[in-house]
Amino acid sequence: MPRHSVRGNRVFYPVPPAKTGREAEGSGGGSPDSRGGTDESSDATRKELDRLSELGIDLVERHVYQLAGIVGVDPGPFTWRQLDWMTEQRSRAGWDHTASILTILANVNSVKTKFELADFHPYLERAKRSKMSVREYLKATQELDKQRR
Repeated sequence: MPRHSVRGNRVFYPVPPAKTGREAEGSGGGSPDSRGGTDESSDATRKELDRLSELGIDLVERHVYQLAGIVGVDPGPFTWRQLDWMTEQRSRAGWDHTASILTILANVNSVKTKFELADFHPYLERAKRSKMSVREYLKATQELDKQRR
């Protein structure tokens, strides 16, 4: 499956303002650099990256790539919000698996307490356990049996 290259910064950042008269005249000249652009355009790119770096945008880009790394996808076609959703679901799926195994192990090794998935799963709320004696439990089950007949 071919991997798509990152499609620029339009997905995450606003489009930079259009160049004004003097800036537009200055572009187009200069010698090409190793990336196929001109020296002047690479200088403008560096200045823009420096400006974004001062604003903390490099931290945003780093976070976006970290989210994409967790999910295992190219971040180019996705927004930050979509990557966050995918990362959260991957975390939930991992906890579903882990909590299932822990619940089985705990129930096999416990005689007194019956554990539930929510006891080990950080995304699920635990149900409040009622403290019922054995006699109260037997009485309640007998009443339920009578109602069913």
